Amino acid sequence: MTFTSYNLFMRDIAKSGIEYAVEHAKALGFSGVEFLDFCGTSAPVDKKKYPASELKKALDENGLTIDCYSVYAYVLSDDIDQIYGIIDYAAEVGAQLFHHTLMPYLKLGPDMPKYDDIFPKVLEIERRIVKYCSERGLKCIFEPQGFYFNGDEGLSKIICALREEFPDVGLCADLGNPVFVDCDPKDVIDKLSFCIEHVHVKDYIIADALSDNKGAMLSRCGKYLYEVLPGEGVIDLGACLKAIKATGYDGRIALEYLGDDETIRESMQYIKNLWEE
Repeated sequence: MTFTSYNLFMRDIAKSGIEYAVEHAKALGFSGVEFLDFCGTSAPVDKKKYPASELKKALDENGLTIDCYSVYAYVLSDDIDQIYGIIDYAAEVGAQLFHHTLMPYLKLGPDMPKYDDIFPKVLEIERRIVKYCSERGLKCIFEPQGFYFNGDEGLSKIICALREEFPDVGLCADLGNPVFVDCDPKDVIDKLSFCIEHVHVKDYIIADALSDNKGAMLSRCGKYLYEVLPGEGVIDLGACLKAIKATGYDGRIALEYLGDDETIRESMQYIKNLWEE
């Protein structure tokens, strides 16, 4: 098991540039990084600021890898050619995995389409994206996200459909996102245990009423969700990691939390202790 710097790496690279971001990740004990990009109207990262050759050189010199390249996208509305361009950049910087969201809506009004209505369209688009990833040497993975492709059933349906044609399609086991559809994250792990390729660790407090804390998000059934340090929320991270380890997985675990250096190190040690129990 190795640790991947995710949110922290992206904060560092935006504030202090490539060299600092990579060196800081190494100093904290990460063996790789995860790059987060955006598509369409969600302000894509300006890759001109981060030339692929410069980023790859900094990683190589510090013995780090880009474990995953992640993109926040709405595949029914975003320009697929733009996604292809992002895949090209991900391949240039040496990413091993390519993860992108599908329909990350967290609000479903009465005018929103039904899952069964959008599924065929999303599947058709994803076949093209996954094929392009494969041609560029990237393995495509998906995490539970939003209200559509989330939970053990909503996500497994599209992953299993894609694996009929592309058997290396895999799961990014996000240990927090399933609570947005009121699903136990371990249920997603159990359902898709055969294809876990990456892990995101996060934790939430789940409340029935809004507190004074800022940053609350709503689950599908109206629960208030507050992201907290791993171990401070209600998600059984130990059970989730135990289930992941039981599959034989011994790869990347991304810490999806922002904090100071001491907090990051403590969180990594906490996760390591859970993994080794």
